[in-house]
Amino acid sequence: LFTPYTMTTSPPSSDDDLLPILQRAIPTATSYRHADGIISQANAEGARILARYPSTVSEKLQDDDDDGDGDGDGDGEMAASDTANRRSHEHDSRLVVSASQPHRRDVGEDDYEETELFLKRVRASTYAHKSWTDMRRTLVYLRTEVRFYNEFVPLLLSSSSSSNSKEESRTGLRDTIPKCYHAAYDLEGLVRESSPATDVRAPSPFPATATAPPPSLQRKGGHILLQSLSTPSRFQSSPLTPRQSLSCLRSLAEFHAASLGNAPLL
Repeated sequence: LFTPYTMTTSPPSSDDDLLPILQRAIPTATSYRHADGIISQANAEGARILARYPSTVSEKLQDDDDDGDGDGDGDGEMAASDTANRRSHEHDSRLVVSASQPHRRDVGEDDYEETELFLKRVRASTYAHKSWTDMRRTLVYLRTEVRFYNEFVPLLLSSSSSSNSKEESRTGLRDTIPKCYHAAYDLEGLVRESSPATDVRAPSPFPATATAPPPSLQRKGGHILLQSLSTPSRFQSSPLTPRQSLSCLRSLAEFHAASLGNAPLL
Protein backbone atom coordinates (compact mmCIF):
# COMPACT_ATOMS: atom_id res chain seq x y z
CA LEU A 1 0.00 0.00 0.00
CA PHE A 2 1.11 3.55 -0.70
CA THR A 3 1.24 5.74 2.38
CA PRO A 4 1.59 9.49 1.69
CA TYR A 5 4.05 11.47 3.80
CA THR A 6 2.75 13.76 6.51
CA MET A 7 2.75 17.48 5.77
CA THR A 8 1.59 20.13 8.22
CA THR A 9 1.49 23.91 8.19
CA SER A 10 2.45 26.09 11.14
CA PRO A 11 2.89 29.85 11.74
CA PRO A 12 6.37 31.27 10.97
CA SER A 13 8.75 31.70 13.88
CA SER A 14 9.09 35.31 14.98
CA ASP A 15 12.79 34.96 15.82
CA ASP A 16 13.93 33.80 12.39
CA ASP A 17 16.14 36.26 10.51
CA LEU A 18 16.13 34.98 6.95
CA LEU A 19 17.31 38.21 5.33
CA PRO A 20 20.98 37.12 4.97
CA ILE A 21 19.81 34.00 3.12
CA LEU A 22 17.38 35.92 0.88
CA GLN A 23 20.10 38.43 0.04
CA ARG A 24 21.96 35.58 -1.66
CA ALA A 25 19.33 35.95 -4.37
CA ILE A 26 18.40 39.62 -4.01
CA PRO A 27 21.33 41.58 -2.53
CA THR A 28 19.19 44.73 -2.16
CA ALA A 29 16.42 43.01 -0.17
CA THR A 30 15.58 45.01 2.94
CA SER A 31 12.81 42.91 4.49
CA TYR A 32 10.54 39.96 3.85
CA ARG A 33 7.25 38.39 4.80
CA HIS A 34 5.85 34.88 4.66
CA ALA A 35 3.22 34.27 2.01
CA ASP A 36 1.67 31.63 4.27
CA GLY A 37 2.66 29.26 7.07
CA ILE A 38 5.68 27.00 7.34
CA ILE A 39 5.28 23.66 5.54
CA SER A 40 6.68 20.98 7.82
CA GLN A 41 7.58 17.53 6.52
CA ALA A 42 9.40 14.67 8.18
CA ASN A 43 12.86 15.80 7.04
CA ALA A 44 12.61 19.49 6.16
CA GLU A 45 10.65 22.72 6.42
CA GLY A 46 9.64 24.94 3.54
CA ALA A 47 8.12 28.37 3.08
CA ARG A 48 7.02 30.74 0.35
CA ILE A 49 8.67 34.05 1.15
CA LEU A 50 8.15 37.47 -0.37
CA ALA A 51 11.42 39.40 -0.41
CA ARG A 52 11.04 43.18 -0.43
CA TYR A 53 13.48 45.48 -2.19
CA PRO A 54 13.53 49.05 -3.59
CA SER A 55 11.86 49.37 -6.98
CA THR A 56 14.69 51.68 -8.00
CA VAL A 57 16.71 48.59 -8.93
CA SER A 58 16.60 46.55 -12.09
CA GLU A 59 16.17 42.81 -11.86
CA LYS A 60 17.30 40.08 -14.23
CA LEU A 61 18.06 36.39 -14.23
CA GLN A 62 21.62 35.60 -15.18
CA ASP A 63 21.96 32.37 -17.14
CA ASP A 64 24.96 30.43 -18.36
CA ASP A 65 24.92 32.07 -21.77
CA ASP A 66 26.16 35.32 -20.18
CA ASP A 67 29.84 36.18 -20.22
CA GLY A 68 31.78 36.34 -16.98
CA ASP A 69 32.72 34.05 -14.20
CA GLY A 70 29.89 34.62 -11.74
CA ASP A 71 30.70 35.58 -8.20
CA GLY A 72 32.01 33.78 -5.17
CA ASP A 73 30.88 33.89 -1.60
CA GLY A 74 33.98 35.16 0.12
CA ASP A 75 32.55 34.86 3.60
CA GLY A 76 33.15 31.17 4.19
CA GLU A 77 29.59 30.58 5.41
CA MET A 78 28.73 26.88 5.48
CA ALA A 79 32.08 26.08 3.94
CA ALA A 80 31.48 22.35 4.03
CA SER A 81 29.41 22.58 0.85
CA ASP A 82 31.53 25.14 -1.00
CA THR A 83 32.61 22.92 -3.87
CA ALA A 84 34.29 24.05 -7.05
CA ASN A 85 31.08 23.46 -8.98
CA ARG A 86 29.00 25.82 -6.87
CA ARG A 87 30.46 28.90 -8.51
CA SER A 88 29.38 27.74 -11.98
CA HIS A 89 25.93 26.88 -10.66
CA GLU A 90 25.42 30.29 -9.08
CA HIS A 91 26.54 31.83 -12.38
CA ASP A 92 23.94 29.66 -14.09
CA SER A 93 20.92 30.54 -12.01
CA ARG A 94 21.45 33.39 -9.58
CA LEU A 95 18.88 36.17 -9.43
CA VAL A 96 20.88 39.35 -9.90
CA VAL A 97 19.59 42.72 -8.74
CA SER A 98 21.61 45.79 -9.64
CA ALA A 99 20.91 49.39 -8.68
CA SER A 100 19.70 51.58 -11.53
CA GLN A 101 19.81 54.69 -9.29
CA PRO A 102 22.44 53.76 -6.72
CA HIS A 103 22.68 57.24 -5.16
CA ARG A 104 18.97 57.77 -4.63
CA ARG A 105 18.05 57.87 -0.93
CA ASP A 106 14.50 59.24 -0.94
CA VAL A 107 12.85 55.82 -1.28
CA GLY A 108 9.25 56.00 -0.10
CA GLU A 109 6.90 53.28 1.08
CA ASP A 110 5.44 52.94 -2.43
CA ASP A 111 8.86 52.52 -4.04
CA TYR A 112 9.26 48.85 -3.10
CA GLU A 113 8.57 45.65 -4.96
CA GLU A 114 8.34 42.02 -3.87
CA THR A 115 9.65 38.81 -5.40
CA GLU A 116 8.45 35.43 -4.23
CA LEU A 117 11.05 32.77 -3.42
CA PHE A 118 10.81 29.32 -1.87
CA LEU A 119 13.13 28.47 1.00
CA LYS A 120 13.72 24.89 2.11
CA ARG A 121 15.51 24.55 5.46
CA VAL A 122 16.84 21.82 7.67
CA ARG A 123 17.82 22.93 11.16
CA ALA A 124 19.57 20.18 13.07
CA SER A 125 18.11 21.34 16.39
CA THR A 126 14.60 20.70 15.06
CA TYR A 127 15.35 16.98 14.87
CA ALA A 128 17.23 16.61 18.15
CA HIS A 129 14.34 14.56 19.54
CA LYS A 130 15.01 11.81 17.00
CA SER A 131 17.36 8.92 17.45
CA TRP A 132 20.82 9.55 16.01
CA THR A 133 20.12 7.13 13.15
CA ASP A 134 17.00 9.06 12.13
CA MET A 135 18.60 12.45 12.68
CA ARG A 136 21.63 11.50 10.61
CA ARG A 137 19.35 10.32 7.79
CA THR A 138 17.66 13.73 7.76
CA LEU A 139 21.01 15.55 7.64
CA VAL A 140 22.32 13.30 4.88
CA TYR A 141 19.18 13.95 2.83
CA LEU A 142 20.03 17.65 3.10
CA ARG A 143 23.63 17.10 2.08
CA THR A 144 22.59 15.03 -0.93
CA GLU A 145 20.07 17.60 -2.15
CA VAL A 146 22.50 20.52 -1.75
CA ARG A 147 25.12 18.58 -3.68
CA PHE A 148 22.56 17.83 -6.39
CA TYR A 149 21.78 21.50 -7.00
CA ASN A 150 25.38 22.68 -6.65
CA GLU A 151 27.19 19.93 -8.53
CA PHE A 152 24.87 17.91 -10.74
CA VAL A 153 22.33 20.40 -12.05
CA PRO A 154 24.99 22.51 -13.84
CA LEU A 155 26.36 19.34 -15.45
CA LEU A 156 22.88 18.22 -16.49
CA LEU A 157 22.14 21.57 -18.08
CA SER A 158 25.46 21.71 -19.90
CA SER A 159 25.60 18.12 -21.12
CA SER A 160 21.98 17.16 -21.70
CA SER A 161 21.14 15.91 -25.17
CA SER A 162 18.12 14.33 -26.81
CA SER A 163 16.54 13.92 -30.19
CA ASN A 164 15.82 17.66 -30.07
CA SER A 165 18.44 20.33 -30.46
CA LYS A 166 20.74 21.02 -27.52
CA GLU A 167 19.07 24.36 -26.85
CA GLU A 168 15.58 22.78 -26.83
CA SER A 169 16.82 20.10 -24.43
CA ARG A 170 18.35 22.65 -22.08
CA THR A 171 15.15 24.71 -22.13
CA GLY A 172 13.12 21.60 -21.30
CA LEU A 173 15.30 20.82 -18.29
CA ARG A 174 15.07 24.40 -17.06
CA ASP A 175 11.30 24.02 -17.11
CA THR A 176 11.60 20.81 -15.06
CA ILE A 177 14.22 21.85 -12.50
CA PRO A 178 13.50 24.98 -10.45
CA LYS A 179 16.26 27.56 -10.43
CA CYS A 180 18.39 27.35 -7.31
CA TYR A 181 19.76 30.67 -6.13
CA HIS A 182 21.77 29.35 -3.21
CA ALA A 183 22.27 26.00 -1.48
CA ALA A 184 24.59 25.33 1.45
CA TYR A 185 24.98 23.27 4.60
CA ASP A 186 27.15 23.06 7.68
CA LEU A 187 27.24 19.62 9.28
CA GLU A 188 30.73 19.84 10.73
CA GLY A 189 30.98 17.73 13.85
CA LEU A 190 27.87 15.76 12.92
CA VAL A 191 28.44 14.09 9.54
CA ARG A 192 31.87 13.82 7.90
CA GLU A 193 32.07 14.89 4.27
CA SER A 194 33.56 11.52 3.38
CA SER A 195 30.89 9.59 5.25
CA PRO A 196 28.63 7.75 2.78
CA ALA A 197 24.89 8.26 2.98
CA THR A 198 24.37 4.55 3.52
CA ASP A 199 26.63 4.30 6.58
CA VAL A 200 23.93 3.39 9.10
CA ARG A 201 26.58 2.33 11.62
CA ALA A 202 28.10 5.81 11.92
CA PRO A 203 28.53 6.48 15.65
CA SER A 204 26.63 9.28 17.33
CA PRO A 205 28.68 12.48 17.87
CA PHE A 206 26.87 13.12 21.15
CA PRO A 207 28.13 11.77 24.50
CA ALA A 208 26.18 8.78 25.74
CA THR A 209 25.50 10.64 29.00
CA ALA A 210 24.11 13.77 27.29
CA THR A 211 20.65 14.72 28.53
CA ALA A 212 20.15 17.62 26.11
CA PRO A 213 21.44 18.53 22.63
CA PRO A 214 24.57 20.74 22.64
CA PRO A 215 24.05 24.48 21.97
CA SER A 216 26.23 24.19 18.85
CA LEU A 217 23.40 22.22 17.24
CA GLN A 218 21.49 25.47 16.81
CA ARG A 219 23.96 26.57 14.14
CA LYS A 220 24.01 23.31 12.18
CA GLY A 221 21.90 22.50 9.16
CA GLY A 222 21.43 24.11 5.80
CA HIS A 223 19.09 25.64 3.27
CA ILE A 224 18.11 25.61 -0.39
CA LEU A 225 16.77 28.85 -1.86
CA LEU A 226 14.68 28.12 -4.93
CA GLN A 227 12.60 29.75 -7.60
CA SER A 228 9.00 29.80 -6.43
CA LEU A 229 6.73 27.68 -8.59
CA SER A 230 3.58 29.16 -7.10
CA THR A 231 1.76 29.92 -10.34
CA PRO A 232 -1.66 28.92 -11.72
CA SER A 233 0.00 26.37 -14.00
CA ARG A 234 1.97 24.73 -11.16
CA PHE A 235 0.24 23.35 -8.11
CA GLN A 236 0.23 20.50 -5.64
CA SER A 237 -3.02 18.65 -5.01
CA SER A 238 -4.33 15.20 -4.27
CA PRO A 239 -5.58 13.04 -5.81
CA LEU A 240 -4.15 13.71 -9.26
CA THR A 241 -6.20 13.18 -12.38
CA PRO A 242 -4.90 10.66 -14.96
CA ARG A 243 -3.83 13.56 -17.19
CA GLN A 244 -1.94 15.25 -14.34
CA SER A 245 -0.27 11.95 -13.44
CA LEU A 246 0.83 11.51 -17.03
CA SER A 247 2.33 15.00 -17.04
CA CYS A 248 4.29 14.21 -13.85
CA LEU A 249 5.61 10.95 -15.29
CA ARG A 250 6.59 12.63 -18.54
CA SER A 251 8.57 15.33 -16.72
CA LEU A 252 10.27 12.70 -14.55
CA ALA A 253 11.18 10.64 -17.61
CA GLU A 254 12.65 13.70 -19.37
CA PHE A 255 14.68 14.51 -16.28
CA HIS A 256 16.21 11.01 -16.08
CA ALA A 257 16.70 10.84 -19.85
CA ALA A 258 18.95 13.90 -19.66
CA SER A 259 21.73 11.77 -18.17
CA LEU A 260 20.98 8.53 -20.04
CA GLY A 261 24.23 7.05 -21.34
CA ASN A 262 26.31 9.91 -19.93
CA ALA A 263 29.02 7.82 -18.26
CA PRO A 264 31.17 10.75 -17.00
CA LEU A 265 28.18 12.37 -15.33
CA LEU A 266 26.90 9.15 -13.81
